[in-house]
Amino acid sequence: MGKDHYTELTSIVHEVDVVTQGKVRVKEIFESFETYKILENFVVNAQRTRAKASLPAINEVYELACGHGLVSLLLAYRFPKIHFHLYDISKRNAFRIWCDAWEKHGFKANPEKDAKVLSNIQFYEKDLICAKDAIHVNCLVIAIHA
Repeated sequence: MGKDHYTELTSIVHEVDVVTQGKVRVKEIFESFETYKILENFVVNAQRTRAKASLPAINEVYELACGHGLVSLLLAYRFPKIHFHLYDISKRNAFRIWCDAWEKHGFKANPEKDAKVLSNIQFYEKDLICAKDAIHVNCLVIAIHA
């Protein structure tokens, strides 16, 4: 993942597997990591292109129908300066389990300032339509499961 190869992800995934008593959906993990790789590359290239054109950087990501939220959790960990807004009609227990594992095994981007490892994530238990007025030109919208 990225240039740093986050070795703590092994501990995070293992923690989720332990907490769920081996009921973690391996297919969803692989799909989320594959999607992350594509989006991580896209964001890096978009930020570079926007900088060359003197345009503002992407500063927010909206994931619609986020489900377990793993794609945005991975991206938020990689891009701590971007704020992530996750929308789904209900918050899955899996989202809480992933967040707890990140808090236990992840690293804060700015330990003096950040209260949590993923302080750049906000979950909204709302219909997708509620995000429409917040979306703007300097954001990225993800709708993988929508």
